[in-house]
Amino acid sequence: MLDDIGSSKNPWDMPVHSNNQATTLDLETENSLAQQRPKPSRNVSWYQKEIKALAPETRNFLASYTGIKDEEQIKRLIYKVRDMAWDVCPYHCIGLFRFLDFSVHLSPIYPSIVQRVRDEAAVFLDLGCCLGQDIRRLAHDAGLNHPDKPLAPVQLFGAELFADFIDAGYELFGDKETLPARMFQADVLAPDADTERDDPLAGLYGRVDIIYLGSFLHQFNADKQRVIVRKIGRLLRSNGRGVVFGRHLGVAGRDTGGECELKDAGWSLYRHDEETIRRLFEQEKGTWTVNAELTAYKSKNWEDEGDAGKGKPGEDTVQMSFVAVREAV
Repeated sequence: MLDDIGSSKNPWDMPVHSNNQATTLDLETENSLAQQRPKPSRNVSWYQKEIKALAPETRNFLASYTGIKDEEQIKRLIYKVRDMAWDVCPYHCIGLFRFLDFSVHLSPIYPSIVQRVRDEAAVFLDLGCCLGQDIRRLAHDAGLNHPDKPLAPVQLFGAELFADFIDAGYELFGDKETLPARMFQADVLAPDADTERDDPLAGLYGRVDIIYLGSFLHQFNADKQRVIVRKIGRLLRSNGRGVVFGRHLGVAGRDTGGECELKDAGWSLYRHDEETIRRLFEQEKGTWTVNAELTAYKSKNWEDEGDAGKGKPGEDTVQMSFVAVREAV
């Protein structure tokens, strides 16, 4: 379970801890422990055994990207890879196939993201990229993986704590040798350092134009989120317009955001409201404009509407899409 945030009504007003106070296990230790963990049970409400029918958009994208045209063959590959990922960490987005939403393209600003990556060579980073599904969608839509496109400097980067998630992504998409992106293991809460050996994100500090946070922030308490946003501030290019966007669990109403327990999973998640997400970014240096939109918690690939309640923390939980723009500093 994640740490308690304490009893503060507005945790964004709490003092920021230094990175050294928010570190997690080093990556070598994390990988070692991952090999020793028992496989998680599949006898839980948020493990959906099969997909009755792939959403047409999902099926068409996977067929185009992988070259596999037969839907049943695609589904067998999905089940294999989903179970590989489930054994790494039994997230709800894994068990309920939400990773097949390719959520990056659902953002209202996605067309502008594609345009900046395609036409302006913008550098894009997906923090907590899971299988790297959203990077594949962006690479495809921006034409970066077209066979006739000349070789160019890498623009797309995916950082993920669990290296096995990255490997599972290569298994699903079959593109380990051709993906026009750099995927690497990193712990966003680890201390900053000057070399990539000590900090895999070091080579990106001050170079990134766009950062995507898909189902990421809600995994951390308020204190750790402040550390993450400070890291984001370092990653963004200082002489340009930096964009941070994504989606996560949310809740409607002013000052209703906070930590919420997933009782059936024994985890705690943080649900933002429109005010807490604004405060989160505005505490970082620079001038930020933050907008958020609340929608129903759903997925195109669920068996039925009842899946929305599987493992959902509270009936008032919704989906939040947000965009935070920082002007040059």
